[in-house]
Amino acid sequence: MKIINPEQLKNHNLRADVIDTHISEWKTGDEFYKYKKTKRPFSALFFVVSDMEIDYIELSENGEEFRKIHAKKGDILYIPTNVFYHCVFEIPKDTLQSSTATINFRLFDADGEEILLDHHIILLNNRVNRYMNEDLLSIHRCTWDPIANDRLLISSLYFSILHYATRGHIGSGETNVIKKAVQAIENEWNKNEKMEKYAALCNMSPSYFYQEFQKFAGMSPAKYRNNIRINIAKSDLLNTDMSVKEIAEKLGFDDVFYFSRLFRKITGMSPKAFKNDIRATDTGNISVPKTTTGGKAEITTDTGDIKIEIKQPPSYQN
Repeated sequence: MKIINPEQLKNHNLRADVIDTHISEWKTGDEFYKYKKTKRPFSALFFVVSDMEIDYIELSENGEEFRKIHAKKGDILYIPTNVFYHCVFEIPKDTLQSSTATINFRLFDADGEEILLDHHIILLNNRVNRYMNEDLLSIHRCTWDPIANDRLLISSLYFSILHYATRGHIGSGETNVIKKAVQAIENEWNKNEKMEKYAALCNMSPSYFYQEFQKFAGMSPAKYRNNIRINIAKSDLLNTDMSVKEIAEKLGFDDVFYFSRLFRKITGMSPKAFKNDIRATDTGNISVPKTTTGGKAEITTDTGDIKIEIKQPPSYQN
């Protein structure tokens, strides 16, 4: 195994094996002990999608606590293989349960050597939002639902999530001078604002703004906004009965044919083909493998948070 800094992943040819995904619910006082005495067998991306606080306590091989990572809503963490740790959850008093999402995976370089982002649990950034939640729901559904299982789509979603999670991670020292613009674009994705507006918001010239945004997000501001729109379109195609024209209008596109061309350019298929090929008959239910409790999850989205009804015990989830 070798370590590659998260910011350097973009310079390598990578292959991923997505083991599985879990969306879990927790309440105050819950603790996760699965890897307290057993090494974690694979790496994971961990997403705090609801209002909660989590202490990750990393342990030495003899069980001594030597490192603690504190996480809150919006945080994305990387957990490497072969670590010992346990977690303690704190939920707000007025909240019954809060949700997290986990992607278990192994990452390899072009020569087949396994890649780690660190030897310890690290906080990547605090950028979980409703658009990433939609990708998390999609990859979770694809990994558990035998009807929707599509390895190519799973790989595409995984690398999209990994790219978003590792761009401008907290430990990199990378500047956040364009943070105001990123937040503004995420808040008004359905408006066809000119990029000069966002450059002015950051007190930058348009050319310098484009350069800094490209460094931060790995893509142009316009492509960033289009990706948000297409992620929302995919969610609407999967989870609503809206027509393609209605979705295009919701996203701020006056020309439904332009929207369809953009959708095909980004996803590789037309909106209609995506809906027919990917959408299950019942988009509200996700079939999962039988467990000792016969668990089953129902997943919906509400204002960006993942809300779940799950009958599997927390010890099964991560």
